[in-house]
Amino acid sequence: MNKDEILNKLTPAAKEALDELSQEYYNGLLEKAFKIAQRRQTVDREISLRDIIEAQDRELKGKSNIEGYQDRKKRWSTLISLSGATYAAAGITIYLWQNNKFNIEQDLGLIIAIVGILITLVGYFYAQILPKRMISIGNYKESEVAVTSDSDLDLVKRWQIIERLASEKLSDKDKHSFRSILQYLSENYTSSDNEMMKLKQLLDLRNRILHESYGLSKHERTEYLEFADNLIDKLEKTKKTTAHNKH
Repeated sequence: MNKDEILNKLTPAAKEALDELSQEYYNGLLEKAFKIAQRRQTVDREISLRDIIEAQDRELKGKSNIEGYQDRKKRWSTLISLSGATYAAAGITIYLWQNNKFNIEQDLGLIIAIVGILITLVGYFYAQILPKRMISIGNYKESEVAVTSDSDLDLVKRWQIIERLASEKLSDKDKHSFRSILQYLSENYTSSDNEMMKLKQLLDLRNRILHESYGLSKHERTEYLEFADNLIDKLEKTKKTTAHNKH
């Protein structure tokens, strides 16, 4: 089912809600890109593709941080509840041991309390085990799918943009060839052997992330994202100059 067929199935209310969400995301992304351009002191001249990409990265990472905070808050809350139930169970056990006698009629309240605590503990361990089991089942069903962190995929996204911008300058035959794209970029956008090597390594890292689930080190992520962003800047300027010359 293609995109148009899916859109045609939306009710008018669903389309309206989707448009509002799209506009909200658009406005948020534009505001972040504007602030990034202000920080880079280029806002008076332009808001570049690099600014938009960085704004999108911040948007996604911001959501990830919020989810992480909520998960930590939930774990702490559960841990405190578990600690309370454990202390209560220990207190009741010590009380019964110190009295050295047990009567069902007289200690019915204690029995109910113990059962309640046991149910709490069982519920806690069930809640901990079930999500892990579901994740395990999901991983088994999708064992052939590479698992890569979002921050590593940022590098793959950068290469896709570089590839798209570079292919606009190539013939239909060459635009789908990594070798042709790499040759074009090397000849026109590298000024030293070091930059040429980094360009090849950028493509190599992209392939390793996609096909080997390779995890970037913090240094690699910082270095090659910066290199990719600078390359995107150069490609975008070339595109802008070409469009200006046509007019």
